[in-house]
Amino acid sequence: MEIILAILIGVAVALQGPFNGLWAKNIGLAQTILINAIIVLAGAILFLLISHGSFRFSEVKNIDLSIAAGGICGLFIITAGAYVFPRQGASTTLCLLLLGQFLAATIMDHFGLIGLPRQPINFQRIIALILLGVSACLFKIK
Repeated sequence: MEIILAILIGVAVALQGPFNGLWAKNIGLAQTILINAIIVLAGAILFLLISHGSFRFSEVKNIDLSIAAGGICGLFIITAGAYVFPRQGASTTLCLLLLGQFLAATIMDHFGLIGLPRQPINFQRIIALILLGVSACLFKIK
């Protein structure tokens, strides 16, 4: 199940950027971000209701502010994607996006950051990163 979900995440990322880029061209980047935020908020509220969860504002004061990092990253992904996809195309953007993800993931794994288990960088991972970099260059060549 997790493998299928991971593949679907990739499909969603591939679709999200071009759709947001199209909307940003038509209604503006700020408006596109706002519409995305409203959709995500509505989805989060629906998920909370369906899952029978509860939300108490009094609990928010006990949450570490680092939890906001996920939201900040999401805002950056939506904003940058809406800007870059229409200018670079889906293939080039996604290849560069994957390179950035794998670079960050390799560093996080190596040092065991953000609660992840340590997985030291090895020769195989370095070769994989080099191949991703070469792939990004090949997608960029016209």
